[in-house]
Amino acid sequence: MRPDEEAYLVAVTLSDGSIRDLPTWPHSKTPAWYPDSEHIVYADEKGLHQTDRTGTLGYDDHLPYINAVTRDTNDEDPEISPDGRYLLTMYRQHDHWEIHRVDLQTGVRQRLTQSKPLATPANNVAPTWSPDSSQILFLSDRDGAWSFYVMNAAGSDQHPILQTVTAEIPLRYEFADEQVVDWVN
Repeated sequence: MRPDEEAYLVAVTLSDGSIRDLPTWPHSKTPAWYPDSEHIVYADEKGLHQTDRTGTLGYDDHLPYINAVTRDTNDEDPEISPDGRYLLTMYRQHDHWEIHRVDLQTGVRQRLTQSKPLATPANNVAPTWSPDSSQILFLSDRDGAWSFYVMNAAGSDQHPILQTVTAEIPLRYEFADEQVVDWVN
């Protein structure tokens, strides 16, 4: 999206085809539902904010902290854990992307992925939660090509998976906050 373009979120009711504008910051993108299916977190130029399906949570141009989930402009592509406790973000680390986890109860941020010292920084992107919130599936180019990795919810035991799939079907990631994979029961 070019800086002069604006993008807002809308709610579409499939049963009757109605469309309702949601009060969001300009340049809104990558919305994700909270487990309650009433609230939405989304990325914008001021960090991550939330709104709700009825449109009662708004924003104020002069008060960027109103309904802010994070005010860090390096946060992108939010993903709420199925238990509602944590938020995953793709985090811009100067010249590459890492995955961070934010505890929504305490606000404590934890960096889950980290490139090896003195190595070319790897990108770790497109995180998604397991249905029980215990693991995270993500893409990484740490071995030179895009591959699927999995880790525990606190960042431990990071290892590649689905290697036979990625050997047959090479992956591409365009850094447009794509949702590459979703983990379902």
